[in-house]
Amino acid sequence: MLKRLPADLPLFGALLFGLSLIAYGFAGTYTESAVGRPSSTASVAFFFIPIWGVVAAAIGLVLGLAVRATWRRVEDSEEPDRRTRALLVILGCGVVASAGAGAWTVIHYEQEAKPGIRFDSGLLVREFGPDSGTTVRAATMLYDYPGKPVTISWAGNNSELLVPDDRVVLRDTVTGKHAEFTTSTLDYITRVDALPVSVTPGSALLAIVISGRATGRRAIVAVIDESYRVVFEEQVQRFWQLGDSPVESRVRPPATGEYVVVGPHDNASLILRRKDGA
Repeated sequence: MLKRLPADLPLFGALLFGLSLIAYGFAGTYTESAVGRPSSTASVAFFFIPIWGVVAAAIGLVLGLAVRATWRRVEDSEEPDRRTRALLVILGCGVVASAGAGAWTVIHYEQEAKPGIRFDSGLLVREFGPDSGTTVRAATMLYDYPGKPVTISWAGNNSELLVPDDRVVLRDTVTGKHAEFTTSTLDYITRVDALPVSVTPGSALLAIVISGRATGRRAIVAVIDESYRVVFEEQVQRFWQLGDSPVESRVRPPATGEYVVVGPHDNASLILRRKDGA
C-alpha cells in the first residue's frame, strides 16, 4: 500500500487529508483538556472530529484522482508505476506535523490567555485585597449575551458599545472617539459592564469589565479617560460569579475621590485608585 506512483495517489490523498485532520483535532482536544480551559461542550469534538476526518478524506480522494489523471495524461500512460516509499514517508510526516500543530495551537492560545497587565499608564495604583469602603454606585451592564448592547452617558460623553469579532469597541456617538479592546482570548463575550468613576472634582474615568465564557474564567478590566484614552488594561482570571455585578465605585471618607473595586464581594478584590487619591 502507498508504494506505487501514480496509482496510489487517490488513496494517499484520502489518508493524508483525513488522518492529518483527525490528528490535529484530537491532539488539540487532548492538549486543551490537559493544560487548557475546555468549554462545557468540548467533549462533543470527539464525536465530530471523525466526521470531519471522513469529509477531509473524501476531498483528498478527489484531489488524488485529479492528480493521477493529470500525471497519466502528461506521462506515458503505458509506463509502469514507479515503486517508492516517498508516499509513506510524507504521510507519516504529515500526520505527526498535524498533531504537533494541533497541540501547539492550544499551547500558544493558553500563553496568550495568561492573566497579566496589557497596558499601564501609571495613573492608577493597583492592589488586591478586601475593601470596606462606602459603595457609591454599581456598574451598568452594557451587554449581556446574546442581547443588544446599550449606551451609557458619563462625563459629557455618550458611549455606545460595539462587539465585532474578537474586539469590543466603546465609541462616542457624537465625536466618534473610541477605545478598542482585543478579546480573542475570551472566546466569546458573555457580558460587558461599565462604571463612571469621579476620581477628582471635575475629572472622571470609565471602568470597563469584559467577561468571557463561563468555563474560560477570563475577563478584561480596563479604564479609559474622558478622551477615550486607555489608561489601564489587564487580563485577569475571573474570580467573581457571572451573575454578580463585577465592579463598583467606592469612597473612603473623609476623601471624596472615588476608586474602582473589581469583584466587590470577594476577599481579594482588584482595587484601582489614582496615585494621588486616598
